[in-house]
Amino acid sequence: MTSVQEWTHRTVRTGMEWAGCLVMGRLETGAVAAVPPAAEPGAPVVLVGGVAATMPVMAPTARMLAERGHHVSVVTEGMGVGCAGRAATTLADRVEACAEVAGRPVHLVGHSRGGQFARVAATHAPRAVASLTTLGSPLVMYGLAPVALGLGAVVTLGGTLGVPGLATVACLLGACCRDYRAALAADWAVDVPFTSIVGVGDRTVPGPANRVPHAREVVVDGDHLELLTTGPAHLALADALDRADQVAARSRISA
Repeated sequence: MTSVQEWTHRTVRTGMEWAGCLVMGRLETGAVAAVPPAAEPGAPVVLVGGVAATMPVMAPTARMLAERGHHVSVVTEGMGVGCAGRAATTLADRVEACAEVAGRPVHLVGHSRGGQFARVAATHAPRAVASLTTLGSPLVMYGLAPVALGLGAVVTLGGTLGVPGLATVACLLGACCRDYRAALAADWAVDVPFTSIVGVGDRTVPGPANRVPHAREVVVDGDHLELLTTGPAHLALADALDRADQVAARSRISA
């Protein structure tokens, strides 16, 4: 990037972080739940943000996971608006590195488009993944609400016109992300637990867009961002991770 492009990127990210603090602060008011400790204390979690995700946006879920005993690594690089194929490949490398450091597979959790990245990354690095949990993620390429489609169109147009760091038309239709699109559409062949948590009030990624036959679906109250802040969503996520750890524990015993 040129110095101007770098300055623009930093300015946009700073603005998004400020907006994230404001929005998430309002959503978190009164949203406290007694989430039980992790079944496996210290179990590593890689938490992946979606479009416009910054650390303030992911902080409520990251904090909940850390408080129940997980070691949490948050991924918000690119704020979910770049090339999907590149994001998934980079995430797979990150997951493998985290698993190597931890000495065990990691739980992979993704919100919104971050769930797409996580689902594809898990197919690239299956041995490094203990479980996959998505929160309001468009796991199919249809059924998105107009607001999500409009945002995607704006991002893609900007990238196609040359704005650095944004996805382009090639990501949607061309060879750029062909493997990514194929992995997202394929049946779940990875032998790890997969849970899709759906917000009944999610007007950004409605239920049908979250629904795939190979995932265990859990429906909770809440809209798109509330899946990161509210008690029902946090409890559902904690339960998904505990279920996966219990399956792994039974497998170790039987082995």
